[in-house]
Amino acid sequence: MTIKLPYPSDFEIERSFMDFLRDHNLYPTGHFSFVMDSNIHRYSLDGDKHGAKSGAYCIYPEFWPTGWAEDWRIRDHVKWTYPRDNFNDEQRTFFDSDSFKKQREESIQKKDEERKKKQTYATDKARIKIDALHEADSDHPYLLKKHIYPYGVKIDGNMLAVPLRNIDGIVQSLQWIYPDGHKKMFTDAPSAGLFWSVALDTVDPKNTDAVILLGEGYATMAKCYELTGYPSVAALSCYQLKNIARLLKQKFPLARIIIAADNDKGTELKRDFNPGVKCARDTCNAGLAVDLIIPNFLNPDDGTDWDDF
Repeated sequence: MTIKLPYPSDFEIERSFMDFLRDHNLYPTGHFSFVMDSNIHRYSLDGDKHGAKSGAYCIYPEFWPTGWAEDWRIRDHVKWTYPRDNFNDEQRTFFDSDSFKKQREESIQKKDEERKKKQTYATDKARIKIDALHEADSDHPYLLKKHIYPYGVKIDGNMLAVPLRNIDGIVQSLQWIYPDGHKKMFTDAPSAGLFWSVALDTVDPKNTDAVILLGEGYATMAKCYELTGYPSVAALSCYQLKNIARLLKQKFPLARIIIAADNDKGTELKRDFNPGVKCARDTCNAGLAVDLIIPNFLNPDDGTDWDDF
């Protein structure tokens, strides 16, 4: 079937997508640059701290525009499709055809292959970067503020470079932490299944008395290690807790995994949802951890995690 398809303009697509964000309480705050390139882009949402970007979106511009948006704080993921009503009957028939679906599938597959190549290249760059950097000193402003030591963390200019490894201990990416606490991930590198850890290599898979603490951020888990001496792992996000716990349980089946949860009371007051506690409980309920510990703050402004406590 050969028909002429008057593709919607960028303005029409952006207007439709922005209406979609507004309808789902995912409308951006501050500067927002609309990009259609099949890649994930982050942006700030209402309630974000300075520099934080809890919103994410991706638009696939090939053929019929589709995409999604998400609030990472509560894992509110919604899909978007350019409205069918904006096309005529002949065009809709074409978009429903097997030939169109095949073209679109091939295009998406090609994009996925390109993305994987980018990730492989970025992983190599991150590994080279980490190897070339020097160990951080304990007088870095962020470490002084958090009262922790730089366990395997490097220094890159004025930023800390936190190495992120897979379950086999191989560096795959890194996280930068600025002196003010702002965090940034290595561009194009993977994140799923990666974590920072301290003393994990001392755990004997056959030891039934082994304990592993698992939580979100580097500072939190570095402090948990200092306070307890237990091997500690930072998943970097509450939404990665279950995945990282599963990997740890596979490698250390006899170890007792305990979640050191973040207590997101500020988010709970605004949205009636505590992502740190919920994700920790979900991990326990899935049989991937034996228990969780939650810091209890009388005032939500006092902090969220065990390092603040």
